[in-house]
Amino acid sequence: MTQQANNPTLERLMQAAQTGDARAYECLLSDITPRLRRMIQSQRRFLGPDEIEDILQDVLISMHSVRATYDPQRPFMPWLLAITRNRLADGGRKWARRAANEVLVDEVLRGLSPLFEEMYAQVGRPSIPPERLLKASLLMALYTVRSERLLCEQLGYNFLSAIFST
Repeated sequence: MTQQANNPTLERLMQAAQTGDARAYECLLSDITPRLRRMIQSQRRFLGPDEIEDILQDVLISMHSVRATYDPQRPFMPWLLAITRNRLADGGRKWARRAANEVLVDEVLRGLSPLFEEMYAQVGRPSIPPERLLKASLLMALYTVRSERLLCEQLGYNFLSAIFST
């Protein structure tokens, strides 16, 4: 770990990247990306691969945005780890908010389910239960998904297939 904390190669690459050396920046990113991915995975074992990649991308974007603040006279890894800790904290808050919203939506719809059952027709072609459509609409609003098509893409779900496959 001491070698990682004071890695002169990373410091030289970052210094060259600050002066506009695209090749050095590419080498730096190639070197730090797998390290960051492993660190994020070890810190957030409960997240899936896509969520890990989202946090990794947030870290890399943040690093790129504030790269001018890196002082070449100081070690590179502590600077990068501070950025990573901040993005991990942001990711944790985002995950907690999302989990809280999903629980809230499920509780509300569970309470409405008996009401929907009374209104649901027992004859004719089966359709998508109204509580599922309402849940989809609520989740779209909570996560600011702009259209049903985008929601279906994000969920990997095909509404037409569900309607006509009976």
